[in-house]
Amino acid sequence: MNLNDKKNHDFLVAPFGKFVLIYFPDGVKYFKITPNNEYIQPSNEEKLELDKVFVKKIDSFDSFYKYHQNLSIEDLIKANPELPNDKDFINLVNHIEKIIPDGCKENLYRNLSTLKILYNQPDVPGVASYNGKYNTISFATNQEETLKRTLRLETIDAQTAAYHLSSTLFHEILHMASSFYDEKTGIYYSGLSTINLGEDAIHSSRAINEGVTAMIEHHFYPECLRNTGYLEEICIAGHLNSIVGLDNILKTYFSAKGIEPIKNELYGLGVDRELIDILFPRVEINYITKEERVTSPNTALANLETTLIDCSEAKLRQMIDNGKITTEEELNNHLMVIQPNVLTTDKAPFFRRGIENCLNMNEVDEWLENLKKNIHQHYHARTKNESLANSNLTKDDFLSMISQEPIIEELSQVEPNIEVELGRSR
Repeated sequence: MNLNDKKNHDFLVAPFGKFVLIYFPDGVKYFKITPNNEYIQPSNEEKLELDKVFVKKIDSFDSFYKYHQNLSIEDLIKANPELPNDKDFINLVNHIEKIIPDGCKENLYRNLSTLKILYNQPDVPGVASYNGKYNTISFATNQEETLKRTLRLETIDAQTAAYHLSSTLFHEILHMASSFYDEKTGIYYSGLSTINLGEDAIHSSRAINEGVTAMIEHHFYPECLRNTGYLEEICIAGHLNSIVGLDNILKTYFSAKGIEPIKNELYGLGVDRELIDILFPRVEINYITKEERVTSPNTALANLETTLIDCSEAKLRQMIDNGKITTEEELNNHLMVIQPNVLTTDKAPFFRRGIENCLNMNEVDEWLENLKKNIHQHYHARTKNESLANSNLTKDDFLSMISQEPIIEELSQVEPNIEVELGRSR
C-alpha cells in the first residue's frame, strides 16, 4: 500500500513528528518513520506513549480527520525538530492555517510535520525557495545582499530586511501548505500548478500559481508590493479572482488540485471552452517573456489581457441572462471590481519590463471600453459609457488599489502584523 497516496480514501495519514497515525477501516495503527522514509512498527514503549497522546477509539474516517484538525499548529511545530520553535514562526503559520478553507488543510498538516528550513544555502534562486520533492525551504547565503539585488535597492535597513524576509518565508510556506509530491508517479502538485519531475520536467500553470501565492502574501505584507517581481502575476490572479471568486481559487490552491477545477468553474460561468483553452497557455507565455527577459517586442501581455477581458464579459453576460444582475448599480459594481486588475497602458510603466517591448497595449484599453459598452448594451440599459479609467493614475494609486482590494472575509479579518527573525544557521 502506498501510504502517500492521498487519493485513496480508505485510510488517512496523520503525521506527528517521527511517527504517523494511520486510520484504516479496522482501526488506527501507529508507524515510525525511519531516516529512509520507511514505515516500521514502533516499540511497545513508544506505542504506550502515543496512546497517552491520542484518542484510542476513533470510529470513523471523519472523526479521525476532525481530531487531526484539532491538533494545534504549535503542537505540530514543536514535534518537528527541524523548525524554529518560537512564537513568531508559530504565529506566521497560524495565520496561514486560518485562511485555508475547511477540508483543505491536509497538505499543511502533512508537510509541516517533516518540513526543513535551511539557511545559508548556495545556488538558491532569489532570497528563498521551496522544494516540494524534499519538503525543504532554503534561504540563500548573504541574505542582505540578495534582498538588495532582488528588490533593486542600494541599501536596506534591518527593519525593512526583516519585513521582507518574513514576507518571503510566508510566501514559501504558502507553497508548502499547497503542495503534494507523489513519489510513485514523480508528479509534484503545487497549488494550481502540476510539475512532472521526470525526464521532460514539464511544469504547467506555474505563472498563475505564483500569482495566487503572491496575491495572498501581499495582502498580509502590502509594503512588499512596491518591489515585488510578481506585480503582473498578482494582477492576473486578481482578475481571475474577480471572475471565479477567491473562495474557489483558495480551495483548489490549497488542495493542490491543479488548474482543471478553475477551468471547469470558468466553463460553468459561461466562458467558452475554446477561450479557456487559450487563456492559461497565454498566462504562461507572458510569464516566460518576462522571466526570460525577452527584449524583442511582442504581444504576449496584450493577448493575455484581452483574453481575460473576454472571460469577464462572458461571465457578466450569463449573470445578466440568469437574473443575477438586476440593476445598473450592480452592473457597474461588477465592472469596478474588474478594473483595477486589468493591465491597461496607464499601468504598464510600473512593471519591470519596458513598455516598449509590449506591443498592442492600446488594444487592451479598447477591449476594456468595449467590454463596458457591450455589457451595458446587453443589459438593455443606457449605452453611455462612463469611463472607469484614471488618466492621471500614479504608481501609489495603483498599488493602493491592489492592496485595498477587498478579498474574502476570512482574509480581511486577519491582522498582517507578522515579524520573523531569520538568518540563523544550523
